[in-house]
Amino acid sequence: MNSFQKGIVYTSIFVISVMNSVFAQASYKTDWKEDLKIYKESLEQKHIDLYHSVTREVFYNYWNNIYNSVDTLNDFEIILKLMRLTRRINDGYTAVSLSNISTYRFPLEIEWIADRWYVTKTLPENKKLFKTTLESINGVPMDTIAQKVSVIANSLKMNIP
Repeated sequence: MNSFQKGIVYTSIFVISVMNSVFAQASYKTDWKEDLKIYKESLEQKHIDLYHSVTREVFYNYWNNIYNSVDTLNDFEIILKLMRLTRRINDGYTAVSLSNISTYRFPLEIEWIADRWYVTKTLPENKKLFKTTLESINGVPMDTIAQKVSVIANSLKMNIP
């Protein structure tokens, strides 16, 4: 797994683990319908081959589902659905940026090494965790987390059970 893929895994795990609280303090309302129109139009205009992995019909159906559900979804749910739709494009370059989103991070980094998740970086006060295997987060097995993350993380190709 290269460093780009690791970054996607780490970011996605952090975001998913705090999905209920990420936007709890936001005091503004995003104009999601306008943003979704721009998302679709930009992809259609600028992408070299938008429909190489997903048909136009499937893309539009999924996009319409998000667009028509904006009033019943919170910001994180919309972003998660956009990430899933973007993942269907399956090109490794098209992504939903999380750079402007406040997230919380685990105080460690993990890598897939020799068929196991290993803690490869951590804070000094948690140095006992360094080089140990990570089996689960909050009782959820790492394989389950990796499978769920791979649904939304672009270019994440992992050979895990």
